[in-house]
Amino acid sequence: MDCYQQATSVSMFLSMPAGEINTDAALGNAIVAKKTVYVPEVGTNFEQADMEMIRCPSNGVPDFHKSWPTNKWKIPEPPADYERIFAKPGDLDLMIVPGLAFDENG
Repeated sequence: MDCYQQATSVSMFLSMPAGEINTDAALGNAIVAKKTVYVPEVGTNFEQADMEMIRCPSNGVPDFHKSWPTNKWKIPEPPADYERIFAKPGDLDLMIVPGLAFDENG
């Protein structure tokens, strides 16, 4: 898609282990394409569903998140000692969100 090709920064949700489209290949593609990638961090306050977009390492390793701890839904999130660089308004060109409850008609 043109919007992806033109984006220099991409925010992408990491996949749940089952029941959702796997975003690992898309994440790897964005890393290899040298896009600035952000992933969400929900943290421990699930009731408020607060979320921050955290910039990912830019070391070219597509599966950097495989060693991260997982949250309540078994989705990887940055470890406690990870240097958090938060997305600010205007930092994200594109957000990719896997959807479980959608079909061809939305």
